[in-house]
Amino acid sequence: MISPSQSIEQWSVDRLVEYPRNPRKNDSAVDRMCGSIREFGFKIPCLVRSDGEVVNGHLRLKAARKLGITEIPVILCDEWTPAQVKAFRLMVNRSVTWADWDEELLALELQEIQASDFDLSLTGFDDDELARLLAAQDSVEGLTDEDSISELWTSQKNRKKVGCVSRWQVTPVAVSSPQAWRLDIADSSSG
Repeated sequence: MISPSQSIEQWSVDRLVEYPRNPRKNDSAVDRMCGSIREFGFKIPCLVRSDGEVVNGHLRLKAARKLGITEIPVILCDEWTPAQVKAFRLMVNRSVTWADWDEELLALELQEIQASDFDLSLTGFDDDELARLLAAQDSVEGLTDEDSISELWTSQKNRKKVGCVSRWQVTPVAVSSPQAWRLDIADSSSG
């Protein structure tokens, strides 16, 4: 249920108290969160009780303190019972593991970010993950020498995926046999 009086307030970080039994060990992630806040700003409010107890946002609060930020956005959640507060703390941290990544789409997003000369470390992925994801996408797209066009055949049971890259924009086509493939090439300069 959404509270009709829910609003974002600005509070001094000195007013906030970290929950001493927070089961999430996040001290090693503070520097990464600092980088995120420097790039994007402090955009996700912490959830707090009116006595200053942090319900959610311990990592963001630690990073704000390290960066010397004196005020941060908060949302009060005093309508929750103590049991709801404890359960929410666990649920919000556990929920990040509920979904899987579509690694092909993830790699495409990372490639676009990389192409714009944006710092990929700010995506939250470490160097090994980034290298693996980008290498996997490169092999799917068949990246080659910039001046050449090459074909990439990837077995997928009894189907083949055909694609080319270079200065051309290509639509991969799934076909049942190697003899039945077609290649749609559109000059990228035309649109």
